[in-house]
Amino acid sequence: MGTRASSIGSLVDITNLTTYAEISDYLPNGKIGKIEYGNDTATAYTYDSQSIRLSSILAQKLDGTGHPVSDLLNRSYAYTAAGDISQIIDGRRSITYTYDTAHKHAVKTINAFGGNYNYSYDANGNMTAGPDFTDPAQIGWRTISYNADNMPTQIEHVKGGSTVTTDIVYDGNSARAKKTVLGGNTTYYINENFEIIGSSPVKYVFAGNLRIAMIAASGVNYFHKDHLGSSNVITDNTGATVEITEYMPFGSIREHTGAETSNYKFTDQELDPESGLYNYNARLYDPVIGRFLSADTIVPYPFDPQILNRYSYVRNNPLIYIDPSGHFLGDLSGFGFDGIDGDDDGGDSVNNNNFSKDGGNDFTGNESYWDMGYISESGKHLHNSNYNDKETKYNNLSYFPEPWARQLIKKSIYEVNILRGEIKPNEDAMSKAEWSYI
Repeated sequence: MGTRASSIGSLVDITNLTTYAEISDYLPNGKIGKIEYGNDTATAYTYDSQSIRLSSILAQKLDGTGHPVSDLLNRSYAYTAAGDISQIIDGRRSITYTYDTAHKHAVKTINAFGGNYNYSYDANGNMTAGPDFTDPAQIGWRTISYNADNMPTQIEHVKGGSTVTTDIVYDGNSARAKKTVLGGNTTYYINENFEIIGSSPVKYVFAGNLRIAMIAASGVNYFHKDHLGSSNVITDNTGATVEITEYMPFGSIREHTGAETSNYKFTDQELDPESGLYNYNARLYDPVIGRFLSADTIVPYPFDPQILNRYSYVRNNPLIYIDPSGHFLGDLSGFGFDGIDGDDDGGDSVNNNNFSKDGGNDFTGNESYWDMGYISESGKHLHNSNYNDKETKYNNLSYFPEPWARQLIKKSIYEVNILRGEIKPNEDAMSKAEWSYI
């Protein structure tokens, strides 16, 4: 059975011609305006006319004629002048956020709930033991083992006198291939579209990088996402709500009602309920303390001080950034998750750093090649209409400070090794002419 996006924006199962969603009302920059699901629900997105940041999300149950019956998710967003989210308003509450610059690196001790709780690390900086504060009324304890690639292979979780052990096996690219919960289910990860949980196959339907639906033996369920791609509301094939999840800023669960339909929750990453940790591919993440369990092996933006904290999550700004790979953050200041553009052609995606190279093949963070970056003395991104074949979408070049750019860049054209954070002159590019600002 296969699922594809048609030229008119429909997701159609090509085996039985079931339409799971139709996407319409695109903005000129490719951001989605409306998604109509196959279970008589719809989600509409509005954007600020000047900044193109997401202004609101409205998911509704529809009647047979397409008219709204009830709201499933009604949320609006306000931003600071710097682009950080200052307020989120929905039908039940208004949450206001303020910001400071304080942050720490590897967490050694936490004083909470009447006691001191210590964390242990191995020589490579991987957390090997520490508390689980998911349930403050009954604090658990994790013990974690790693392989030679610094990937966790076993997690032992002790809580309330009972122990749950999870074994994880990886493929040759260090991607999850199998997860076994001793005494429970085994999950086989075929690819992002297909898993086998226990003995039951589960298929996921995507529109580009947006998870639309989950197809299992029990039926079809539909995902209704917030601005980070987190699963806020899940509905069944009749449009009835089966699960609602609200999150704290760093991803711990604020409120949950309904059945545990899917483990793909905060920023659409997989939650391991056995340990309370999220799988962010390259690393595990603890949403309660807001830190990764391992130091990042890549420092993608070495001139950004926040990135130099290799345990921190998305520059300590989880309201507008995500990190699907565990290495590179994505800018979510506008929707389309900057953005959902309904395709998978190397354009804007959930991770703003899925770089396009030679025909739109996405940079996954595993390759080691030199991409082209063009910077002027003012730190601006340059574009050459005669040299498009190697132009990178490395927008974060604009983050580099001007004094550094002036000191390092004299010819305005340098190659950027995204994997190593290195820069070197590109003589061939320097011989090209007709550069202009974009």
